[in-house]
Amino acid sequence: MPLTTCTTSLDGGVAQLEQLGAVFAHARGAVEAANQGIDDIARAVSEHSGNSGNIASHIDQIAAMAERNSQAVAEAHKATRSLVDLTGQLQTSISRFRV
Repeated sequence: MPLTTCTTSLDGGVAQLEQLGAVFAHARGAVEAANQGIDDIARAVSEHSGNSGNIASHIDQIAAMAERNSQAVAEAHKATRSLVDLTGQLQTSISRFRV
């Protein structure tokens, strides 16, 4: 094989290696961009998860307050019925002292 043929082949190989380097550099940039996108998604999911936990906690607190309010209303109703009964008894007692 003549020297000029070898030189031409080497020049062609160097050019192909340079093109391959450019392809790898482009692929590296795409991988870095994809990794950044994955990191952003993971961060958003983490924030969403934390917010969901806060919302669930607040819903539980509201449910507990509603239960306490329901119990307080039931107790107030019972006390009101008791006062009505006592009022009736008091009226009966007072009516005995009327002249």
